[in-house]
Amino acid sequence: MQHSRRIFCRNSAAFCVSTISAYSFGSPGFGAQPSQRAFKLLNGVQLKSQPDLSTFGLEPVNIIYEQFLSKRGGPLNERWPNPELMRVIGERAAKKGLITVLDVESWYRYPLPQRIERYVYLLNAFRAGYGSGPLGYYGVAPGWAYKAVIAGRNSEEYKNWKKRNHLFNPIIELVDFLSPELYTYTSNAKLWQAFAQETVLECKRLAKDKPVYPFLMPRYHPFAGPLNNTPIPAKYWRLQLDTLKEVSDGLVIWTGPSLNWDSNAPWWQQTVEFIRDSF
Repeated sequence: MQHSRRIFCRNSAAFCVSTISAYSFGSPGFGAQPSQRAFKLLNGVQLKSQPDLSTFGLEPVNIIYEQFLSKRGGPLNERWPNPELMRVIGERAAKKGLITVLDVESWYRYPLPQRIERYVYLLNAFRAGYGSGPLGYYGVAPGWAYKAVIAGRNSEEYKNWKKRNHLFNPIIELVDFLSPELYTYTSNAKLWQAFAQETVLECKRLAKDKPVYPFLMPRYHPFAGPLNNTPIPAKYWRLQLDTLKEVSDGLVIWTGPSLNWDSNAPWWQQTVEFIRDSF
């Protein structure tokens, strides 16, 4: 069964498509050091009729969407996960022997303390069956950085973002890696790089030695204004891959299930070249 994905924007669409010309964030001075771990290129691609991408070097990853964490299906919303069901699902996931990412997005709408409480509860219930295998969340911690980055390091928005991120420590202590969302909201490559590098740097500050595997999508985010859901240009996609190769421990290439596989797609050709050049 192919999975649908509900993508939530934490802020207004208007802000999501702001360009670097409208905001000043100064010289980034990111300071993120290259990882000493072997870089993992993880396969979250779900296109119709796609080949086995492991033959190209993409590692499988087990992404469990929230509709599969409930007996009734659909988003969890106000429901708390059933601990016995989480244990059973965790046991099944452990048998796959893969990196497992839990994707629960309906809780983004809750105030931060309630949100964190729910995510911690789910992790503990799932871990009871899953054991000690690699487990993390999609897009939960640290907080979404785009608005803070384009506001600038001297802005209150940026300072508050850094302060709030410490509230995620109860989650960060329980996961084995961080998987922030680094999708593309702008055609301005420098702005995306700032967003990506600041996010990864913050992950490393908060999680210390834990790996960082951001999610990347070869199409513009649905909130990217006129560019929404259009393919990212080949050179821009390659820049994104190269940027994350420098600062993170890997990445998850993710797509939805609605489109057909195209081996000649520019993003895929660039990915193949990236693999050839990097591994």
